[in-house]
Amino acid sequence: MKKKKNKPENRTQETPPAALRKLQMRREKEKKDVMSERNAVFLKKMRGASARKAPFTLRTKGYYRFSRDYPADVDGDGLRENAEQKKHARRRGLLMAAVLVLVFCASFIAAKTAWYISTAAPRQAPAATDAPAASLPKAGMRFTGALNDEDASARTLQALQAADADIAVLDLKDGAGTVFDNAGLVSAIHAEGRKAAAYICCFRDPAAAEADNSMAVRSNAEEDSLWKDNAGDSWLNPFSAAAREYLLTLVTNAADSGYDYILLDSVCFPSDAGSSVAGYPGENEFTGTRNQLLRGFVNDAVAKAGTAKTILMCKLAAFDPDAPADKAPYYGNLLGTSAGTLCADARLSVQPKNVTVGETVFNEPSGIPFAFTLGVGEYAMQNADGTDVILCLDAAGAPEETVKAVLYAGAGGYILW
Repeated sequence: MKKKKNKPENRTQETPPAALRKLQMRREKEKKDVMSERNAVFLKKMRGASARKAPFTLRTKGYYRFSRDYPADVDGDGLRENAEQKKHARRRGLLMAAVLVLVFCASFIAAKTAWYISTAAPRQAPAATDAPAASLPKAGMRFTGALNDEDASARTLQALQAADADIAVLDLKDGAGTVFDNAGLVSAIHAEGRKAAAYICCFRDPAAAEADNSMAVRSNAEEDSLWKDNAGDSWLNPFSAAAREYLLTLVTNAADSGYDYILLDSVCFPSDAGSSVAGYPGENEFTGTRNQLLRGFVNDAVAKAGTAKTILMCKLAAFDPDAPADKAPYYGNLLGTSAGTLCADARLSVQPKNVTVGETVFNEPSGIPFAFTLGVGEYAMQNADGTDVILCLDAAGAPEETVKAVLYAGAGGYILW
């Protein structure tokens, strides 16, 4: 019996079709899973970015940065802001601006109210113990011209009684240089229980300057001519020894006539616009400064006055501790002289439109008489360094406001001019 021959074994076996399909399906599923996972991650990122950058959009489907009708503005991250978001952003900006304006207005009103209350509140009047010393005039009045006849003397005494003034300021030499003999009225004033002051206008003296040109201020602009101020008045030369001796003689005569006070005015150099061409013969021979010359004259006058009290009437510049040494009228200040009392000229009628008192600028002082007078009084008191201070006020108009300001400033008294 013949044996069957075995067929040679086929080593390359073919994969059955079912197994091949399963393999292909598994690979396709894995590929889909990978794609689905990637798409899910991408969509999650895109949806998160869209939710952050455009939360107010009216579109709900396919409204991302690659959308055709998405707004054109692009931010720093490359994403666009939609119109609704811009609208809300503008609203928020306007609301924030309105809040800031309201806060600013409220702060301004509160600060303004606090300032008004602090400045408008009535200030406490000086106590009785702060009253001026007996040697100072509490209230004074100036009387001009010749008063030695009976009628003028009677009018002067009546005016003093009506104003309840403590001191009468009588002209001994006025601003025109006229010399008066009112000594006969001094005893009558004393009989009324009041005091008398002799008014001497010092270096502004056209009468004496024109009578003796050697004592006058000269003009450097015109040869052999006198210098004159804006009012057309000539001045005595402070460097003239004869001019100073003439004025000191008047001081001595006032003291000998029984005056209680001697009021010195115009102890200064001219300061008008044309004063730059004023010449002072004898200045080159003087070894000191112009300010030292004025101070020396005041000290000499105090010595000549004897027991009479010396009052030095001066402008605000005389109270400035930082007054420039190259500027008229005082070329410095007049603080620290031997004068017993300084009289600050606070008359509204002679003030310019804008006045600087310390660090405060007063515009139109005549419109704010109380505030201006108070400022002058406090400034003078602050810088007087213990020297008694009184104020010179306008007698015309309504002096009640300025007199009240003198009281609040704590000054020693006032003179109605």
